[in-house]
Order: sequence, then structure tokens, then C-alpha cells
Amino acid sequence: MKISIDAAGLEDARKALEGIPGGIERATSRAVNRAILAARTEGTKDVGKEYVIRASDVKANMTIKKAGAGDISAALSVKGSAIDIQKFKVKVKKSGIFVQVKRSGGAEL
Repeated sequence: MKISIDAAGLEDARKALEGIPGGIERATSRAVNRAILAARTEGTKDVGKEYVIRASDVKANMTIKKAGAGDISAALSVKGSAIDIQKFKVKVKKSGIFVQVKRSGGAEL
């Protein structure tokens, strides 16, 4: 995933917030938090393009450390063990059980 930052309006924002105590830090941390939430959404969408799984099941393995006024860094980490096969697309047929994990195929058990 690629993230780019455009600092075109940074000087205008700095001038607008110079009279507010802690204004730059709060605005920066809020912008970073919006960006990390957008990164989580994009990551979830990318997984959903490849695998047949609900977004809530993907997000369950994601942890976000948000930025604050004192620390304007944020982090998105993905940890977890193997996801249970029941979280994917499962069909019970007379001939057996059909499980589709990837959008590009499936397997019959």
C-alpha cells in the first residue's frame, strides 16, 4: 500500500492556527488519525478483493495506535493466527462441502 502526503496547504494552515494554543499539534494528530483509519479501510478492501471474507473478520485482527497531541505518530498492525474456515464462503451440497477462500477459486471437501 502506498501513502503520500501533500503539504500544499501546510503554510496556510499554520498561519490560521498560530493564534490557537496547541492548534497545530491537535490538527496534525487528527489528520494522522484520519489517515490511519483510511489505511485500515483500504487494507480491508484489498483483502476483500482477493479473499471471500467479511470486512469485520479482517478488522478483528487489526490494531490501531492513534496519534495524540503529544505524539503525532500512528500505527496500524495486523496480527493473528489462521482464520477459521467457517469465516469464508461455505456451501453444503449433496455431493459434499464446498469452501471458497479466494475469489479466484474454491475446493470441494
